Amino acid sequence: MIRKIPAHISAVSSIAFDRTGKKVFTASLRQCAMKCFDARTGIPTLKMPIQARREPLIRGPLTRIGDIVIGARSDGSVVACNARSRNPSLALPKLPPAIAALVGSQNLLFCGTPSGDVQTWDISQGVFLPLLRVKAHIDALCASPDNRSLYVAAGSAVSCWETATRELVWRVDLPDPRGVSLSPDGQHLYVVLRRTGLACLDTATGSIVWRESIPCIDADATLSPSGRWLFFPSVTGNGLDWRRVGPEGVSQRTRLLDAHPSRINVMGVSADGTTLCTGGVDGTVVLWSVGELE
Repeated sequence: MIRKIPAHISAVSSIAFDRTGKKVFTASLRQCAMKCFDARTGIPTLKMPIQARREPLIRGPLTRIGDIVIGARSDGSVVACNARSRNPSLALPKLPPAIAALVGSQNLLFCGTPSGDVQTWDISQGVFLPLLRVKAHIDALCASPDNRSLYVAAGSAVSCWETATRELVWRVDLPDPRGVSLSPDGQHLYVVLRRTGLACLDTATGSIVWRESIPCIDADATLSPSGRWLFFPSVTGNGLDWRRVGPEGVSQRTRLLDAHPSRINVMGVSADGTTLCTGGVDGTVVLWSVGELE
């Protein structure tokens, strides 16, 4: 453990790291606040813009484009915080009032809605791209590094779409997919299956490479952005369970930690996979060194 921080007075609802992994942003839905901490010391580092500290509520999730961490508010408007200064430096549109998933990749911001639509905002041109209609409740989004492919977990299936043409590349049925993350080489897509386990798909064809049973896994499970580790709360809720993930499968439990002061509500991992941040229902944030967990 690196640091335990009494960050909020109510449950932590969302977590995001900046590009370098040196700063971590946390949001609390009920407290109507977004905060920023040094990922190594836990010390508050930025004074958030006024719109990040007042109503309307900031809703999860948070995402990142470059140095900008982005969150959506309850009225569909957007809060953008620069990790290097308190100036947003991004002109962002008003998003749909209901957002189920939010992910940024290079110059595109993808917003998934419960109704099954994906709204894409091209930041470089300042325009909305045509709607992508999945027609099922969207739980998670993941974009390829080159923005050519968008992977969507919705309803009881995972699908791959070409972002330029909005055409469906492949679709595979899986029970209750709740999270998606690419492997470091981009050849595999890892899918968290609520109360079932983890599946690995070939990104080119959608074929299932392997599927592992982890019955205790829930919707709060988090895959590292690099797709190397899987973290999820233990059965007790305040413990941390984690597994190593690769094209060959999932490792057995390496270590179980019961060190969080309350039930874990949300988790986030830095882009380089070295730091894990967990947020509890009591507002406490805990920073972990992944190296120490190993």
